[in-house]
Amino acid sequence: MARGEVEHIQLVFPSKVNEEYRFTFDRYLKGIQISARELKKMNGYYDALVPFKNQLKCTDTLTAVWITVQCPSRVPVGKYHQTIKIEGSKHFTIQLDYNVHHTTIPLKSSIPITVGVENRCMTEGLNDKEADKERQRG
Repeated sequence: MARGEVEHIQLVFPSKVNEEYRFTFDRYLKGIQISARELKKMNGYYDALVPFKNQLKCTDTLTAVWITVQCPSRVPVGKYHQTIKIEGSKHFTIQLDYNVHHTTIPLKSSIPITVGVENRCMTEGLNDKEADKERQRG
């Protein structure tokens, strides 16, 4: 893992509706930040942006949790270990091992780029004349 990098992990485990689980992270790792979010359906699609504290109430027979690990740019190079404990009707322990390299991802791009959706790419649902007009914009 490079300094300044963000990694995501999806944890999926069998559950029962209304089961409750408690998540604990064993220790603070010299600046490496970890957060957990519940993967829930919103408007028919799964969304990983539903934060929860350490307690999670299951709503399905499979529960998915999105774990985000952020390595700030000033974290010392080295090896780090962390344990996630999930406790409820079942118990799970997950060991995370981080190897922080002497490489830092820049905070801003050195190449000027535009990130986003361009209207000329969005032609689905338009008739041919409107789609051609939209493609020529720019």
